Amino acid sequence: MTKEIIPPYYSVKEVVLPFNKFPGVDPLLGPEMRSTGEVMGVGRTFAEAFGQGAAGQQLDDEKQGRALLSVREGDKERVVDLAG
Repeated sequence: MTKEIIPPYYSVKEVVLPFNKFPGVDPLLGPEMRSTGEVMGVGRTFAEAFGQGAAGQQLDDEKQGRALLSVREGDKERVVDLAG
């Protein structure tokens, strides 16, 4: 019999999508996603892990805009505060 292991931390993996390297490309993601890498954040809470992952993307803070946040149905209620 196996036992579920629940680690005392959260891990979030995020893709790095450098759209500035693909001029004229539709930013809506398809199956290939045009990703050139990925980063991972680890933290004591989901928010901390997500923040670490976002920091690892080295986004330009001077450029602000919109973001598409896609989550599975079961996580939608919990992610609202994070997105706000």
